[in-house]
Amino acid sequence: MKETTFEDRRTVYEPAEPIEAKAALISDPMFPGNAVIDILRETGIGIEFISDAEDIFFKLKRGNIGLILIDIVTINPPILDLIERLQSYVQEMPVIVMSAESTYRQLRPVLRFKEFYYLNKPYQNDEFLILVRRLLSTWALKSASIRMKERSQLRERELDMYAQAGRVLASQIPIEEKLIGLFGRVSSLVPSECWNVILVDPETGEMVKRIVNGQASRSPAPRAEGYQCLSGRGILGWVARHKTAAIIENVKKDKRCDPALEEVPGIKTKSMLCIPLVFADDLMGILQLINRSADTAYSEADVENIAPFADYAALAVAYAQVAAHIEELSIRDPLTGLFNTKHLDAMMDIEIKRSSRYEAPLTFMMIDVDGYYDLCERAGREVGTELVKDISKLLRDRVRDIDILARYAADRFGVLLPSLSSQKGFAMADRLRQQIEEHVFPSTRELVDKTTVSIGLASYPQDAESKNDLMALAHKALDVAKKEGKNRVVTAESIIDAEKPKRRAKAKV
Repeated sequence: MKETTFEDRRTVYEPAEPIEAKAALISDPMFPGNAVIDILRETGIGIEFISDAEDIFFKLKRGNIGLILIDIVTINPPILDLIERLQSYVQEMPVIVMSAESTYRQLRPVLRFKEFYYLNKPYQNDEFLILVRRLLSTWALKSASIRMKERSQLRERELDMYAQAGRVLASQIPIEEKLIGLFGRVSSLVPSECWNVILVDPETGEMVKRIVNGQASRSPAPRAEGYQCLSGRGILGWVARHKTAAIIENVKKDKRCDPALEEVPGIKTKSMLCIPLVFADDLMGILQLINRSADTAYSEADVENIAPFADYAALAVAYAQVAAHIEELSIRDPLTGLFNTKHLDAMMDIEIKRSSRYEAPLTFMMIDVDGYYDLCERAGREVGTELVKDISKLLRDRVRDIDILARYAADRFGVLLPSLSSQKGFAMADRLRQQIEEHVFPSTRELVDKTTVSIGLASYPQDAESKNDLMALAHKALDVAKKEGKNRVVTAESIIDAEKPKRRAKAKV
């Protein structure tokens, strides 16, 4: 019978696919275990020879070791110390101990590996190879299972975050709160000392709001009021112009940095990650992360992790802008851009309640263009339309920010004046009347000598006790102004005072 040699059996052990995990060989420096190395390499099994005791821990951390081989010829303190350290470090990885039986008897009491196998020297090569292959294959499957489980858990966490993000975006809360809820969760993916969101007007490129670490602020930065992102200033400007993420390892060394725009008070900015929020090629805003935790560097992987949330945020901002635009259209007059009567009526309810609560006066002004319909008959409706637009612009520029200016009818305007008494309201109304009279409107400069308006005024609670009374008295005062010759201001107070003697006379009769 022909003797079967190792060379004859070699094809039996050829792997169909290379095993990625390697074996690490630890042996006595005096007896380096070259035979073991040769056997494994001949059959395609990766082997790492450990010449330095510390080297095994480095290779284990690297993650490509799946089996530890300990080839012991003599027991000595360095070997025992290394075995002791390995036993506290290695938890699941299999270990094969190879030694003479006499050596193993001395070593056995100190071996506490969770999974170890003993091969008595001299052993059969096929026995050794079968055991090594089985353990490496088992470790590879176990490692793959662990990685799959970790990926599955990570995927579950990501899906949970996406679900939470979806709930946040679908909720009926202001866009600022949506972004705070959204990026507050993203901060767990890429932990940073500070995260900011800069919202940008897609039409002008102006930074309209800044959210700093979950706190909304109207001021983009201490010295950056009216800053135009698209002008290219700073890292934010670069990101806005290119609509591309920027990873900044050292802010001080980046020539694009503008401290006035990008630094946050109380935080020493070292590194930065800026991601544009883009929807339909329009820049909605910029996410700015500052100083990644544990002094680690931002990476492309961070950009990929945040990208879906940046897309969600851009979509949310775009929808919020559309909703705001639709809401604005519902309360605005399409010709002049002023509020419409529906909004004026709603705001009058609110302001009357406020006036009653705080005992503050409220005045309502009704303005009517003198000779408007005669002008339209002589020059055409288009001229009248342009005049209304011109007067609207003048009124908008002259009233206070807190005043509510609305187009009430074709040539009539209503102005609600919070915290103004009848006397102060009269002064403001007469000033507006004079400014309109003195102004030369392009639409009528060649048609009339001057454009004038008549104004009726009523105040709450001085003149009226309710909203309906307030509006009725302002209309009545306007009618009187028209009848008395136009181009004048009449108050409800003056009408009431004029009617008192008549009422007393009737009462006597």
